[in-house]
Amino acid sequence: MASSHPELTTGTYVAIHSPNSCYKQDCRACPHGHDNLCVAHPPYGLAADGSWAAYAVIRAICLVPVPGGPEVVLPGVAAAATDAVLTPYHAMKTLSPVKPGHTVLCYGIGGLGLNGVAIAKYLGAKSVIACDRREEVLQDAREFGADYTVTPGELVKFVRTKRLAVDFAFDFVGSQETFNTCLSAIRVGGTVHLVGIEAPTIAVNSMKAMAKDLTYRNSFIGTKAELVEVLQIIADGMLKPKVETRPMSECLQVLEDMREGKLRARVALVPDAEQSSL
Repeated sequence: MASSHPELTTGTYVAIHSPNSCYKQDCRACPHGHDNLCVAHPPYGLAADGSWAAYAVIRAICLVPVPGGPEVVLPGVAAAATDAVLTPYHAMKTLSPVKPGHTVLCYGIGGLGLNGVAIAKYLGAKSVIACDRREEVLQDAREFGADYTVTPGELVKFVRTKRLAVDFAFDFVGSQETFNTCLSAIRVGGTVHLVGIEAPTIAVNSMKAMAKDLTYRNSFIGTKAELVEVLQIIADGMLKPKVETRPMSECLQVLEDMREGKLRARVALVPDAEQSSL
């Protein structure tokens, strides 16, 4: 009997679309272009095997072939693409669409925000402002195309002094403090888009939002179709994610480094035997 997934054969190099969507016609999310929000199955790496597992059983419909093979898109890059690239891509291309001529603020230059800077420039943003308290990651942001870099305490003054009209402010941290700063920096009629999830609850000052006719958005990961796009863009060399690979045995140290804010990019953990061959 012919396979229902002819694009998948033994040895196919694949990435996992982690939401583990059902793709059924009676689903409240999948048929409407929101397969990233399907809750029919536990997402891989969160409530099901995946991410740091050496082996995992994945439903074939959730696999996306990686163009060019591992020589073109390195395994660590392919892994990072499923979240650290896909998440800002979904926010910036689909939900709060960045167009040529726009001025974009990326607040929080970590695994998501650094790729956000590159994606904003790829989509044609006229000006990209990178904001973070760490000078070393602001240097990375400049290398990824940021036109301006600034620390949080200077952001609002900087925007006003430079007369920058921020069309989209993407909050890659997701705390009350960072959201409030984005609200202060955004132009009248602009959009604040919350991508990070540091705080479980964010309060919106209704009067300040009304005074700016503010649009407020959230997003979660991205769709399978967008992952196909992201992997092709990377394979074509249009996006070059910054990814550090470390052996699985250093997992606890990586988590500690993340907690202390020491990571400058997304880290891909690989089995120790594989790491030694990279």
